[in-house]
Amino acid sequence: LEKFLDIKDLNKMSTTLKFDGESRTTEDYVRLITKEEVEDLPLEILKTMREYGYWTMTPYEFFGSHAYVFGVYGSSRPGYLSSNGVNDSLAVRPVVSLKSDNLISDQNSSLIIEPNEKIERMRRKLERFRNL
Repeated sequence: LEKFLDIKDLNKMSTTLKFDGESRTTEDYVRLITKEEVEDLPLEILKTMREYGYWTMTPYEFFGSHAYVFGVYGSSRPGYLSSNGVNDSLAVRPVVSLKSDNLISDQNSSLIIEPNEKIERMRRKLERFRNL
């Protein structure tokens, strides 16, 4: 993580996943997107150049020794959710939560990143992270 981002710029994310009557809560600085987050994001953000898409962290089912998670389709059907075995060769799209002093809001409540050196360094690190 330190190779790409400064942990002081990130919020710890507490995420609770529920499946088959059980729930688990994780606390992470970087994690995969959840199925529910995918459902709430605009299609423009969900698009990817990869045809086969990427995994979410949300369980779909367990079948014997096989585990499945929700996957998000790539360029063929952006934003479409399906079940994918965790042994499939999908990509990952990390999620981070930036601390509020890195962001400002405009009058329309749209998020704008301040153009300063700290933000520019973070943008470059995130770009390297995205291209892994």
